[in-house]
Amino acid sequence: MGGFNGLSRFRYFFGYNLDDPVNQQMLYFIAAGVLLVVVAVALQLRRSRYGELLVAVRDAEERVRFLGYDAANIKVVAYATAALFASVAGAIFVPVVGIISPASIGIVPSIMFILGVAIGGRASLVGPVVGALAVAAAQTALSEQFPSAWTYAQGLLFIVVIALLPGGIASIAAATKRFRKEPATAEATA
Repeated sequence: MGGFNGLSRFRYFFGYNLDDPVNQQMLYFIAAGVLLVVVAVALQLRRSRYGELLVAVRDAEERVRFLGYDAANIKVVAYATAALFASVAGAIFVPVVGIISPASIGIVPSIMFILGVAIGGRASLVGPVVGALAVAAAQTALSEQFPSAWTYAQGLLFIVVIALLPGGIASIAAATKRFRKEPATAEATA
């Protein structure tokens, strides 16, 4: 099974050879498609009645209980849905990367997930996706350019984004909309 190094030597995925570049490219397309489907499902969940209940439980759990809803059941469904999405991601991650080890689920990857959400913006559903892509791209580029100091540069990126954009990268669109509307409203009042 690979011992403490984890599971490796994944050579085939549903009968397709993973050493073939065409199949590797197809795996990336499958991963991108699954990502789009998961984001679409999450957007639909957020816009539904259940999504409204989730926001209500987040903001004022006691009020939701007073209205007659069981907040614990709402949270259980949220955790089960998140676990389903995570399991799908894990099932796609292993063939793409080719190995799964205990280091893949340790503290460093967990911090990277949180870093991606913080950089992307936790208030939107697209923000964490953008943040994860930005963190992965920065990690790849910085580790190639500065092998011994890339974590410092990544930490600096985190600090700059949090200091300048508290809502994350996803808040840039909202900030530009506000910036464009402010001069127009100032001219209209004058």
